[in-house]
Amino acid sequence: MSDPAHSPGGSHNDPEDHQDLQPPARIPRTHINAIAINSFKALSLKAKLKVCKEIEDQNDARHERTRLNATDPDNHPEPGSETASLFSLDDGDLEKLKRPSFAALFKDVMPTYIANWLFEHHPLDVTDLKRNPDNDEDSRIAKRRCMDGDHLQPRATDVSADLQFTQLLYETADCGMVPLPLFLNHALSYISINGANLPTFKANPKPGEKKGFTIIDCKKLLGRLDLAELTMTHAEWSEAAYNCYRFHSERDIHGPTGSYASWWDKHFGFFNLQKDKVKYYDAWRSLELELRQEFYSQPTTYDGAYYARKYDIMKNIFDAKSEIASMVSTSQSRSQRNLNPSSTSFPKGSDKVSPPACCILCGEKGHLLASHTNDRSPPKFRDGRLPYAKYIDGALRNSDGKEICIKWNVRNNSSCDHGKDRLHICSFCGGSHNAFSWTCRPKYANL
Repeated sequence: MSDPAHSPGGSHNDPEDHQDLQPPARIPRTHINAIAINSFKALSLKAKLKVCKEIEDQNDARHERTRLNATDPDNHPEPGSETASLFSLDDGDLEKLKRPSFAALFKDVMPTYIANWLFEHHPLDVTDLKRNPDNDEDSRIAKRRCMDGDHLQPRATDVSADLQFTQLLYETADCGMVPLPLFLNHALSYISINGANLPTFKANPKPGEKKGFTIIDCKKLLGRLDLAELTMTHAEWSEAAYNCYRFHSERDIHGPTGSYASWWDKHFGFFNLQKDKVKYYDAWRSLELELRQEFYSQPTTYDGAYYARKYDIMKNIFDAKSEIASMVSTSQSRSQRNLNPSSTSFPKGSDKVSPPACCILCGEKGHLLASHTNDRSPPKFRDGRLPYAKYIDGALRNSDGKEICIKWNVRNNSSCDHGKDRLHICSFCGGSHNAFSWTCRPKYANL
């Protein structure tokens, strides 16, 4: 080949080596000697293309320097040096590059002069590709979504394997919160097995994209599986929480050690580490959902003190409601026995019906402690005196902020399971008796 710069094939002899074609003063830059030429031939095709591309880029830099010297000699006093000749490729290498799928493997190192030569002399025959799609291996794999069996894992008969998450589930999570029940094992299995028949809809395009994408219609899927956020048992919640944490760990850009994954670990971990988690599950499951929704609407770092405060308020409210329900149940039971004495084998008791609910803070009947939540001024007894306890953050507290036990004040129940976390003192006066013993105050029924 006499001009390698215009044809990628031909001889590897540089015109610089022919003294009758080049001035004697020219110094060869590439085809210095037979050793340099043979060393080039020994390279892999990718390495050959990379060498040629580097020479081509260097020549472009030389031409640019000459152009700048011609247009602005003051700032660029020196023109570019002589260009270097390009190496030629063997006919066998050029024959391989005629295959578009093969040439695409070297697009990052493909010199422009070879790409132009391929385009001019061997244009892509689209009809042949359509007739023989299997000729292009990359196209076959992409169109048929070929699966790789090398990634199959051996079966572990004694260990339950973690279920995998489908791409459709990840796409759905990009649009908002995926309901926790959908992370139950049987729900994840259903999503994987019935992916083609799941209820879906088209979501709006993502930022920077023009087309929308398909996501799961979570509401319809929950209905199909007969699931809901607040109907799971504690065991089911634990199972779903574990899978949900794994899911979001895989979504974290930094993996399980990232801050996003850490939030989910601490969120679920807080409830799992509570000693009374089973006893109060019916109460805190709604709190857990509330905090999860809060994270989606207002993403903030995990705050353990905030969680503990909300959890204590929830327990106090739950205990108060349970106590009221117990009092109402007892009252109704006594009323029923009074109205139908023959319906019970127990002896008839007093005709006196249990009094209505009474506030453990101000001693007044007809309302509960929670009614003082929005008080603008401290509540008072009927005689104008202030009660010893204060109602702060959903709990009764003394002047030092220590919590006073409501359950003990109502029934003087010594079986409280909170240990030394709460004070067993009268909420009315701070004495050692319980408030509803009416030791320091006249009983509300006599007021």
